[in-house]
Amino acid sequence: MPPSIEISDNQFETITAILRQISEHQHGWDWHNAIPTGIGACLGFFAAQVQDGIRRRRDKSKEKREKQEKELTQIGAIFTTLTFNFESAIHTAIQQVLPHHEATRKALELLGEEQKTTPISRIPISTVSEFIPEVFRRSPGIYLVSIDAFKDLSFLLEKYADVVKKFGWVESFSRDFVFIFLERNRMINELAISGSHPTNKDIYENIETQNEIARKEIGNIFQLIELYSQLLQDLITIQKELYNHLEKNKLSVIYPEIYQEVHEKLVASLEKEGMWEDMKDTYTK
Repeated sequence: MPPSIEISDNQFETITAILRQISEHQHGWDWHNAIPTGIGACLGFFAAQVQDGIRRRRDKSKEKREKQEKELTQIGAIFTTLTFNFESAIHTAIQQVLPHHEATRKALELLGEEQKTTPISRIPISTVSEFIPEVFRRSPGIYLVSIDAFKDLSFLLEKYADVVKKFGWVESFSRDFVFIFLERNRMINELAISGSHPTNKDIYENIETQNEIARKEIGNIFQLIELYSQLLQDLITIQKELYNHLEKNKLSVIYPEIYQEVHEKLVASLEKEGMWEDMKDTYTK
């Protein structure tokens, strides 16, 4: 729809007077009076249109800036949530996942050596007693704040669809990780209530099951941590590309000192389990 043309009352009266002068003059047009008056009216008319255009442009610029500031505020809120989840996952890895995996793996290695010469039912529990507390330690779980990026960051879908999709993978890994912890606790509870005196075989079979759970834990938590790290950098890049002209809410992340240690230990555990080869191309770019 073309923009409307606005004429002030004074401009309208001037143009009307010129037309009236032309129609009423008996001997033709009075060029000496009409031309300067007409030029003045036209200049006034175009000046008003220029002023109106500048005002409209200023209003649109203000509206665009307010929209961008609102978007950047939303990105900042998601960034803060990501930072919390990132640190929560790191601490869960160092406190719950890595000790559990190390204990179950070492216990299985000892049992494997003993079974070469002794039936499993006759292997004394003392063989693996030092690892029992960590193998059968119930997990308090992990608290992660859910992020609905397809709703909260929908304005990024057109240009950064891959980033928004990555949030979907994070939510999937988060749900899986919570389920894995629940499975760990369920197996431990079943062993505890299976009888007042579970047999050696019951305990050893449960250690094998706990090791399988531990393998899933290290794979899942590693991918979760790395995706959080990638998304934090993605949002920083988006802020620089789209919103760097805004003064507010400059995004930055300070990695916890323990992050590098956790990363290296998880990679080492994945290598021991033969899982790293399938993952390294995705997480070492």
